[in-house]
Amino acid sequence: MKICYIGNAQSIHMQRWAKWFADKGHEVHLITSSYAEIEGVTVHLIGTGIEGSPFNFLKKTLQTRKLVMGIKTDILHAHYVFGYGLFGALSGFHPFVVSPWGSDIVAFPEKSVLHKLLIKYVLQKADLIQCTDESIVERVKSLIEKGSSIYVIKWGIDTDLFTPQKVEKDEVIKILYLRKSQETYGVETLLHAIPEIISREDNVQFLIRKSGGELNKTVDTVKKLKIEKYVEFVEDLPNEKIPKLMNSCDIYVDTAYSKNPGSGIGMTAFEAMSCELPVVLSNTAGVDIYIKHKINGYIYKGHDSNSLADAVMELVKDRNLREELGKNAREYIVKNQNFKENMEIMESFYEKLANGEVNQ
Repeated sequence: MKICYIGNAQSIHMQRWAKWFADKGHEVHLITSSYAEIEGVTVHLIGTGIEGSPFNFLKKTLQTRKLVMGIKTDILHAHYVFGYGLFGALSGFHPFVVSPWGSDIVAFPEKSVLHKLLIKYVLQKADLIQCTDESIVERVKSLIEKGSSIYVIKWGIDTDLFTPQKVEKDEVIKILYLRKSQETYGVETLLHAIPEIISREDNVQFLIRKSGGELNKTVDTVKKLKIEKYVEFVEDLPNEKIPKLMNSCDIYVDTAYSKNPGSGIGMTAFEAMSCELPVVLSNTAGVDIYIKHKINGYIYKGHDSNSLADAVMELVKDRNLREELGKNAREYIVKNQNFKENMEIMESFYEKLANGEVNQ
């Protein structure tokens, strides 16, 4: 089967999705404006003009349409509704699958009437909308009344790769944060929690991802708060090296928060859970689908630095609680978020779509 994806080739999540199907023997193509080589996958670069310009948008649209027609794919699958999803919808190809990633259906529709109309257009053009949980389904249904088939098909985690490892640790409690520095994810909530945390316990270190469009702002905030001693910025790592980093830490923190359903909790949080790392997550819409407070994770009040500080401190002070949450988290992931099993489900949907067996 020929499968053509449209998405960010530099995203590790897009890479592992495309590579899994290539490894299964399918002919896999990926159309992208962010080039990266992926073993076994033919990657096609589109655009290269000034990002955001009408000319570059038109260029990407025409290039996508030409590539899709030339590849003669059996399935066209866009990851991310806005941008890549729009290029896919405008190609006119069917069967067309689209996967919302969270912010694309939560934040973008709220930017303007035009943004909402474009999101609706893409969703209505899809023959199948793949959602990772019921929260995303709820958000999609709030945007379109009818049209596309909507299914919950989880992404899942490679639980053999993301697994507990014996890593030598020192006495310092290490707290890991791997979201990019950008407004969507709310890194400021963590940064402003750090002074409160270190006022109560200074034997801590925060490892923060060195990536994102607002990284300079994050670095400046760290300096203004005079917490440089407690913060280490970590470079982006290949996927296979992330488990070792996670296992070297004691707590994983996420600051993403939204009142609207559909934001999810992020694949990296699942990966941390799979490594038996206790996770501290905001009460973002839909978090309760995955996390039971103080059973397999810790939930704090979103956008509230004091609430986050209290949550982190409780885990810093209670090693037994950290270990209990971590073990329960791993058990949940193994049972509910198996990557191979979920990709096999997606593969069966591709086959049905290619044979015209999935009806709107």
